[in-house]
Amino acid sequence: MQGLSGKNVLITGGTSGIGQAIAVRFAGEGANIAVNYRKTPEDAKDTEEKVQEDTSAHTPGPCRNSR
Repeated sequence: MQGLSGKNVLITGGTSGIGQAIAVRFAGEGANIAVNYRKTPEDAKDTEEKVQEDTSAHTPGPCRNSR
């Protein structure tokens, strides 16, 4: 994918399935990602770990639920 380096991307539903795969892929392409989740901080943490394992991207700070 071209043009994602340095772009900010908000991914809703990024804690599983397609959303998680998109988070990992976009981060791998150099995008700064934010993952929105509703209920499960453990799944959000899993997404963060996959991004860090599969890319050299830096995901700042812990995952938090804004509620």
